[in-house]
Amino acid sequence: MLDFSKETLKMFCILPCKAKKSSTHTRILSIYKGDRFSVMEQCKRTREIEIWVTKNKIGNGDDGDDVVWIKFMTVSIPNFPLVLNHYSTSYFVDDNIYGKSFVLCCPTKKPKQAWVYIVRGDLYKKIKIDEVVCKFESSVFVPSLITIP
Repeated sequence: MLDFSKETLKMFCILPCKAKKSSTHTRILSIYKGDRFSVMEQCKRTREIEIWVTKNKIGNGDDGDDVVWIKFMTVSIPNFPLVLNHYSTSYFVDDNIYGKSFVLCCPTKKPKQAWVYIVRGDLYKKIKIDEVVCKFESSVFVPSLITIP
């Protein structure tokens, strides 16, 4: 987290997947329900994905000391794509009347294509984004934790 008053970077909280090496796992941070964090981690060997969300809302003035992570879901689908730790990769998760869902938007190397994957339980759907055939960019909005007067 950037502390604008001191112009320094400081750690906000410890991720739940801290013991695993980045050379064997890909991690991506996102937002859950607009006011919580979510982190996705994929094992590069098994391609299994684990997703955690913060238990409570993250608000202005929080220093990260009290952040509690809970496991949201695990995705174990054979032949699921290897998620690239790439600026074009984004995801979101939801828990509603239909159950827990995971939506991933990411590029693939071969063929160079953009895809959206929708996962619910043991089922998933793969949707090709036709208008994008090579490099594409996506982003996720992360609200500020600091009120600007």
